[in-house]
Amino acid sequence: MGNAVCSNDPEVRAQSRTNKRIEDSLRGWAKDDRRLVKLLLLGAGESGKSTIVKQMKIIHSTGFSEEDCLGFKRSLFMNLLESMCAIVDNMGLMGIDFENPSLEERSRNGLFYASVPASGDLDQHTLQLLERLWKDRGVQRCFEQSSAFHISDGAGYLFNHLKQYMVPDFIPTAKDVLHIRVRTHGIIETAFRYRNSDFQLFDVGGQRSERRKWIHC
Repeated sequence: MGNAVCSNDPEVRAQSRTNKRIEDSLRGWAKDDRRLVKLLLLGAGESGKSTIVKQMKIIHSTGFSEEDCLGFKRSLFMNLLESMCAIVDNMGLMGIDFENPSLEERSRNGLFYASVPASGDLDQHTLQLLERLWKDRGVQRCFEQSSAFHISDGAGYLFNHLKQYMVPDFIPTAKDVLHIRVRTHGIIETAFRYRNSDFQLFDVGGQRSERRKWIHC
């Protein structure tokens, strides 16, 4: 009898409806969570984790907007400068001469003190020097042996497309972005949907200083 009396109480019925809504929500969240696949990418620095994230973003998500691509412009030029400095340094270590001897001093003066401003644009003088250096047979010989020293995997692609980067106000393409090396700091999360399942992809910096953050993914 007590239960029958309580079931007619407006406050009890309201609480019952609230409980039902909460239970329905919990069941719905549990169902959604079963469809959610979480992927954590681990590995040493420059092992290709960020490239996988970029590929998934292009193939299964919204891709890169023009604004996103512009955000990679400064990194593109930094990659070019750092890669050419690495090549020139290792030419000396490997005993490889420049085909054009005048380029050695020009590269030392023009590259090792060059920098990319916050605006992301590299001056034409430095771009032209990079172009001349990349065409030099000595530089090419050294690059062919780049497995013996540290250089970005995307360096060859970027140098081969250098001409298009010399156009004023150019905007990197999604393909350019795939070849640009940007060090990952902290945890980068990318979400996408594939075959009725939701994926969360976590990219974590591979350098030793970043590895303590892996546990937070």
